[in-house]
Amino acid sequence: MSVNSQYIYSFDSQRVEGNSSLKDLLGGKGSGLAGMSMAGLPVPPGFTISTDAYTVFNRDQHAFERQVWPQILAGIKRLEQVSQKGLGDATNPLLLSIRSGAKYSMPGMMDTVLNVGLNNEIVRNMINNHEDPKFVFDSYRRLLQMFGNVVLGIPLSNFEDLLHEERVKQEVEHDIELHAQILGRICGQFEDIITANDEVFPSNPREQIRLGIEAVFKSWNNSRAITYRKLNNIPGN
Repeated sequence: MSVNSQYIYSFDSQRVEGNSSLKDLLGGKGSGLAGMSMAGLPVPPGFTISTDAYTVFNRDQHAFERQVWPQILAGIKRLEQVSQKGLGDATNPLLLSIRSGAKYSMPGMMDTVLNVGLNNEIVRNMINNHEDPKFVFDSYRRLLQMFGNVVLGIPLSNFEDLLHEERVKQEVEHDIELHAQILGRICGQFEDIITANDEVFPSNPREQIRLGIEAVFKSWNNSRAITYRKLNNIPGN
């Protein structure tokens, strides 16, 4: 496969790069988002990191930092302009999701990190600015859980067991039924789990994004994805 010098394809109300036919380059999700954006459907703005970018990453991570990362930063800057929000802005934060995608649908096989861009300062400010504390704390604990598991490699059970214990204690069935104060305490406990595993959750949102992208790229070769491709005769490239 020839490597394209463009690695980032934006889709928003003002500009759409790529189209629904570019599954090889943008994956199924990315090409679909481009197609829906071109059709005028209300798709939240974002950008797709191409399969060519993964090829660079897989071959030479230093080359990825030189060639692709600056384009990712430019894509983030464009998102800030389009959304009128700022990544890391304590009063008006831009939050992102890093979602996996490939030419062929592989549901549940690759990894995702949601609510990227939150940290303790932003959480406090959102609540002080009258955002629903329950929603804010639940969003943050999901980021801590996903980042801890997907990016830092901490077993998911470390987080799930704590949630289960809290649900039993509070006599509720679902996490979302837990009160805001309890969810806030769980966020602190999740941070403690990360620290206890000799890992660090980065408060810098750009570092969250960088590490999250690397982890999602690496999930192409996790055991689930490899087995799924073998069972479904999907090529590994």
